[in-house]
Amino acid sequence: MQLFKRLLPLTQDVHDFLEAKGTHPRNSLAFLKMLGSKTRRYAALKSVVDRLIEDRKLTCQPEFLFPVVSSLGFLNEDMEKLLKLMVQHFKDNQPSTPRFDGLSVATLKGRFKKELKNSVCFALLKGNALAMNNQGHSGVSLPA
Repeated sequence: MQLFKRLLPLTQDVHDFLEAKGTHPRNSLAFLKMLGSKTRRYAALKSVVDRLIEDRKLTCQPEFLFPVVSSLGFLNEDMEKLLKLMVQHFKDNQPSTPRFDGLSVATLKGRFKKELKNSVCFALLKGNALAMNNQGHSGVSLPA
């Protein structure tokens, strides 16, 4: 009974969020909770990096991203930045010479961007299925 009383406000907050119009899932409570968790987890590392930068012992200024992907495949802003960084790195390292398979460089870049997002979402689904299988939930079929 105590657990239900503690979950009731959270359920009401989720319900209120879903009723609101014009909001994006990245502003949901689950995203904010995970972002806060990652921020707290890496706060010590960030402080060390900041101190090393002040002492001029680092040759670069690292940027900290806290990518979060929901179980429904929604991405937060940091995950979108990370995907853009990966796509940009791919684009920068592609030669501009013609390919032998007939694909243009622009087509290849577009396919990479789409396949990257699909790979991230597939990895998420695979991880969820593995977690459900390890917990013994009914309805999860095992491969034959």
